[in-house]
Amino acid sequence: MQRRRLLQLIPEVALVLTLGSYQTVHPSNSDLLFIGSTAQSRSIQHRAIPFEFYGNRIYLPVKVNGSGPFRFILDTGASVSVINQSRSQELGVKAKDTGNLMNVGAGESKTRIYQAKDVSFSLQDGNSLALRDALALPMDEVEIRLGGPIYGALGFELFDRYAVELNYPAKTLTLYDPKTITYSVRGEAVPIIVRDRKPTVSARIAMAGTGSIEGTFVIDTGSGRALGLSTPFIEKNELQDLARNSIPTASGGVGGDYKSSIGRAMSFQLGKSVIETPTVVFSQAARGATTRRSTDGDIGGEILRRFIVIFNYTRKQMVLEPQRNLAGPIEGDMSGAFLIAEGRDFKTLRVDRVFERTPAAEAGLREGDVIQAIGTRPATEYTLEDLREMFRNAGSEYLLSIQRNGQILAITVKMRRLV
Repeated sequence: MQRRRLLQLIPEVALVLTLGSYQTVHPSNSDLLFIGSTAQSRSIQHRAIPFEFYGNRIYLPVKVNGSGPFRFILDTGASVSVINQSRSQELGVKAKDTGNLMNVGAGESKTRIYQAKDVSFSLQDGNSLALRDALALPMDEVEIRLGGPIYGALGFELFDRYAVELNYPAKTLTLYDPKTITYSVRGEAVPIIVRDRKPTVSARIAMAGTGSIEGTFVIDTGSGRALGLSTPFIEKNELQDLARNSIPTASGGVGGDYKSSIGRAMSFQLGKSVIETPTVVFSQAARGATTRRSTDGDIGGEILRRFIVIFNYTRKQMVLEPQRNLAGPIEGDMSGAFLIAEGRDFKTLRVDRVFERTPAAEAGLREGDVIQAIGTRPATEYTLEDLREMFRNAGSEYLLSIQRNGQILAITVKMRRLV
């Protein structure tokens, strides 16, 4: 595959990881719309597909070339559907090394590109996608960040072919014919533009001392955070001091890490819904997805999960139906330690980073520490997401048994809000 063809195939692929946060959402009154299907769309199955949901991301069971199902991320931020190159053999897919290294993800490092031919993805409702050219990317770093096996990501092709309803409260996905779908739910139709094969929306963010700023944001179901701001947007609106004075955080995905910090906005308006004091990740990257000028930032699952969302690329709209939990608080990490899960079973929980002036640093946790137990329970009884949820409780105190340089140490960490 020539480099020019690669650039056409992968204008940008980004799986982004950030720490969670606290925010309060206030919905506005919604308009009345309709959802359903007409007789013309009988060729499409309309059975709801259950999905796993944790870390504010959607995980779907997907068959690949008839085998499986395997665990895929549903990712509107991926401009192509991808296969995890490291697991391509398990999938029965031959992924050929193209010899190209490119900046295709959220991180600042280049990623080796692999190509697979004639791959089909099938969902539980019987609907499927057949791709003549599929992309395979190394996703080992994504797996240890998210704490489990990931065989790939369903991206642009699924959303381009179907109208996709994501019912976050029910944890189900339903596909419709995008031309014949009709709406029958309370919600708001928000205009979107599919730019670089990703849905974007115009929204407004208000920062302390700046007033309301309009921007174009990628709607990214593959991101677990609330909001992210790009490096060019921060520079254009002179938000560098806010970014520098915010708490450092862990951000990255395909392509590794990028430098970032987390703070708060005063408000964020998406359609008619106004979200008060959401957390915001400020990119300080020099390369990668968050340095491109085509968009100003991203909206992640921390916000999206407060709605029933319908994506309809054909009609250039996204329908948002606010849910009862819109006004509920959202707590983020309160430890200051970024954890990863290693090993074949992802049961080795390791401290990857410790940020200064946080409870983890003050308690004496260090990078490389392996958590052996929490209180009296062995760490193997917990998933990575279990610990992340525990570390979102203000005032909670945990006794951690730590393995460091062959020694077992007892360290107590007390959680507090960082932003």
